[in-house]
Amino acid sequence: MFLLGSFAGLGFLSWYLAGKIKVFDRRGHVAKLCIVLSPLLLAALVAVSRVDDYWHHWQDVCTGGLLGLSIASICYLQFFPLPSDENGMIQTSSRVNCLLH
Repeated sequence: MFLLGSFAGLGFLSWYLAGKIKVFDRRGHVAKLCIVLSPLLLAALVAVSRVDDYWHHWQDVCTGGLLGLSIASICYLQFFPLPSDENGMIQTSSRVNCLLH
């Protein structure tokens, strides 16, 4: 639905990479930020190509992008803490299981 899958998948990949390579560790490596933003750039290029080729209207692409990024954020934060957290790659599913029991 309107590039929802592209933005959701690549948005989740960006969240995951941000936590995995600890992009917010205050060490100032711009390369880390480029690695994290590259999947989002790819999703944006796909979106622009769809609008440019008259496959979708720009409103549909913007809505799909926002929905996709929202779903990616919810899915990532359900199992992992924020990438800026000190324990950025420790899964929190055990914490979720404790809350459910």
